[in-house]
Amino acid sequence: MTTQSTILDGIVNFNKAGRVTSRAAVNQVLHAAGIRKLKAGHAGTLDPIATGVLVVCLGKATRLVPYIHEFPKEYIGTFQLGVQSPSDDIESPLHPLSDPHRPSCDEILAILPRFLGAIEQVPPIYSAVKVDGRRAYKLARAGEATELKPKTVEIHRIDIQSYVYPHLELKILCGTGTYIRSLGRDIASALNSAAVMTRLSRTAVGPFQLATAVAEGDLAAGLVGNVLPCQLGVSQLSQLTVDEIECNAMRNGQPFQPNEAQERVLANPKRTLELAAVGTDGRLIAIVKQRNGQIWPVKFLDAQA
Repeated sequence: MTTQSTILDGIVNFNKAGRVTSRAAVNQVLHAAGIRKLKAGHAGTLDPIATGVLVVCLGKATRLVPYIHEFPKEYIGTFQLGVQSPSDDIESPLHPLSDPHRPSCDEILAILPRFLGAIEQVPPIYSAVKVDGRRAYKLARAGEATELKPKTVEIHRIDIQSYVYPHLELKILCGTGTYIRSLGRDIASALNSAAVMTRLSRTAVGPFQLATAVAEGDLAAGLVGNVLPCQLGVSQLSQLTVDEIECNAMRNGQPFQPNEAQERVLANPKRTLELAAVGTDGRLIAIVKQRNGQIWPVKFLDAQA
């Protein structure tokens, strides 16, 4: 039986406002849902200062958060050169350099390729990174010295949007876990300067675009009509179409033997381990994987389960 809560099993492409935490933004979506105990979560934190795309998963779609994390993310970040701060943005006291280098646009363009591909990046000390079980920002606020370890992140593209010293605006396409504050700081350091991030907007997470995101004011009449199908969250996976018999097998945790059409998909998957099983109507039924010549359910999401 279809209920109001199963109608809301899906994804909201939410446009988070500034000065709002990601958790508070999720609560705004839940308030619009008007359903008690509806499970919800987001697929990638935005700092309070940041605006833009926050992918909010509802109901059974919360099981797809790890897959949404895999999508590349696009940001537009604005930085002020010649200034530094403990948090690498304007949320902590600013300290201007005494005689900062004023790089030309050509100088900036010349060093950007150093920051493409897999790079090592030290997160800001004011971040949600855990140090011995405690958040780094809590340690920083308590005045406790912390030394964060570098982590490997993937930067796909960096473009200069505008530059009039000291203000530099960059468009960045990157993988999960990237701190844009840290990237701006490190680019400025390579230019013999410093930088703080003054503004940040996440303009895309995979197929979820800022141009089609809904803001809190758009949800005044409720969520129905603003909930996107679960399959958008796994659009990077190859799709297997399954019939009702195969769906029932997966509902009971059982595998099934692939047919000829499914075998062709399995021969050239987008990803080697997991695939998206969809019904004949296109709805996402399950995440599956192949094992010993059979198709096994990994996560079952069919609303009728």
